[in-house]
Amino acid sequence: ALLQTALANAATVDHQFTHYGEVRADIITVKTTVAEVDRAMADMTTQIQAQINDVTAVLEDKLTATVNAEGATAIHTLNTGVKV
Repeated sequence: ALLQTALANAATVDHQFTHYGEVRADIITVKTTVAEVDRAMADMTTQIQAQINDVTAVLEDKLTATVNAEGATAIHTLNTGVKV
């Protein structure tokens, strides 16, 4: 889903992965920048995942900075999860 959204927004995507049978490890970094007449936005999302069979551990780190006529925001979000 992260890759599909990135490609729809013309973002820069870096995907590194390796696998050996049922063992897999991924790192996906998506960078998006927008500069328009009345707003600017920079966003970077990094997702790392390790998986063996049905057991998965995932971390997603998202940084977003925006500025427009109403003000500015800077948001840092970290999500973690384990599926057994």
